[in-house]
Amino acid sequence: MTFDPVAKWDRAVVAPEAMAQADARTIAAGTPQFMLVDRAARACLRVLRAGYPRQAVSVLCGPGMNGEDGLALAQMLIELSWPVEVLRLNNEAPLDEARYPLLVPHLRPTGVFAPSARSLVIDALFGAGLSRPLDGEAAALIARINEADARVFAIDLPSGVDGASGVVLGCAPRAETTVTFHRLKPGHLMGEGAELCGAVHLADLGILHEEADTTALWNHPRLWSHLLAPAQREVHKYARGGVAVIGGPGLKGGAARLAARAASMAGAGAVTFLSPVSAAEYAASQFDAVMVRRIQTSQDLHVALSQKMRAVVVGPGMGHGDASAERLHTALGSGLPAVVDADALTLYTDAPDTLFQALHEGCVLTPHEGEFARLFPDITGSKLDRARLAAERSGATVLLKGATTVIAAPGEVPVISTQGSPALATAGSGDCLAGVIGALLAQGLSPYAAASIGAWVHGEAGRTAPMSLNADALPARIAEVLGGLL
Repeated sequence: MTFDPVAKWDRAVVAPEAMAQADARTIAAGTPQFMLVDRAARACLRVLRAGYPRQAVSVLCGPGMNGEDGLALAQMLIELSWPVEVLRLNNEAPLDEARYPLLVPHLRPTGVFAPSARSLVIDALFGAGLSRPLDGEAAALIARINEADARVFAIDLPSGVDGASGVVLGCAPRAETTVTFHRLKPGHLMGEGAELCGAVHLADLGILHEEADTTALWNHPRLWSHLLAPAQREVHKYARGGVAVIGGPGLKGGAARLAARAASMAGAGAVTFLSPVSAAEYAASQFDAVMVRRIQTSQDLHVALSQKMRAVVVGPGMGHGDASAERLHTALGSGLPAVVDADALTLYTDAPDTLFQALHEGCVLTPHEGEFARLFPDITGSKLDRARLAAERSGATVLLKGATTVIAAPGEVPVISTQGSPALATAGSGDCLAGVIGALLAQGLSPYAAASIGAWVHGEAGRTAPMSLNADALPARIAEVLGGLL
């Protein structure tokens, strides 16, 4: 089963280049450009009037279509008797007075722009298509906004934010409100853009969307909730999914125990903690619902994985060295769907191709940024691009963790998950995520779906948690989120 096609249409995220193509396609199909500008301005006007009382407003207009949206909005505000000043970045260019007959008395040179604290500024300088750092006059205007701590209403995206990545190109204002059109852009969800956009409103302008325009999907239960069918009444524990979690030696077993607890509370019917002899007695004292089994040799591990297991989690607290490498290869060689996390990702920092050759299409890699950089040192670009390229190279699903998490799988549209929370910045949080994904894999979900669902559920469990959350409490919150979905 796949993601819901209607939800994929609605939750599509479109990169600036694809957005430009959609605009051109719509105009070619018979919608005049001025009509799209008018619709965009009216959408902004609706949001503006709903959220702000009539007040003096400065409208900063750039040289492109974003600036045209600003000019059209300024004229509409003047018609409604708002006190408006219009500052054009390309002030020397002629103004279409037939289209904007009311603007001329309200035009001001950019040099006189002097916002005050809490004054309202409409940022229509540059939209999502900006591809170079702001400098010169544009940068000076943004600097004045930031120095004054003015309130910013951004059209499309705060100027200076790269629509493809969310990275700030030189400088950018912090918006209270952003109105964008047709579909969200990656820059609304990723990087600094996610923080700088404020409350984002999405307006439909009648732009023609095609499936090929979709750059990513914004993660949400609407995409995949139909995959989470409640278990039937007549079912046994192994039919609900057996998960094996490979533990670490001695004092390093805590991470894997967290993964096992999370798997147990995320719907797996049976979780078995496969512990080295050095840690087995202590592990057994920590679990009731999770079974503990000693493993000493690769043959022990091979036998354990062949007994009713449907997925394996390998890496948390596993340690390094020859014994760990042997366990990793045994786990991957079993052919079971596998979550490859933590220490398993850094065993082959000096020879990552050794790991890639052992992976199969049922694997999910879950690196944070540091682990990713060690495993894929030559892959650069936006987080979206890096995750996609890493999935293609490794042949596995890659979940690149962070405040914004990106899930990419070969042949699939990447998924952007935005539930990241400071409450999840705690030791063991990622181990719990590995356990959740392991449980979902064991229930028969594809690696792509399991990683997407796991990221959302894990993030949602943290999003609603107090800052005092620690990983010991996280599995119970994960169970609550999943219970709500079901």
